[in-house]
Amino acid sequence: MKKCTGENCPMQVGYDVEKCAAIDKCPYRTWPVTIADRIRSMTDKELAGVLCDFRMDIIVKNLSGVSTMPADWYEIKKWLESPWASRERGSEWRG
Repeated sequence: MKKCTGENCPMQVGYDVEKCAAIDKCPYRTWPVTIADRIRSMTDKELAGVLCDFRMDIIVKNLSGVSTMPADWYEIKKWLESPWASRERGSEWRG
């Protein structure tokens, strides 16, 4: 089951969001945003930036042997499921 982040919860002060009993029906619930969620909501220009990063990483890996991107299907899946660290991160994927 997904955990609510409590980001929009009006009960935040002194309330343990982890023990919320109304998680399925709460209109304020917020789910953690993953990299996959962020990619699904990207503009064409942002998505082009992500794809270009993968392509450039292959070139850099071939030249230097160093890679900063996930290497195989399992690593890509794990990367997509990881939390979106920063709302400002999208600015690096301008294309």
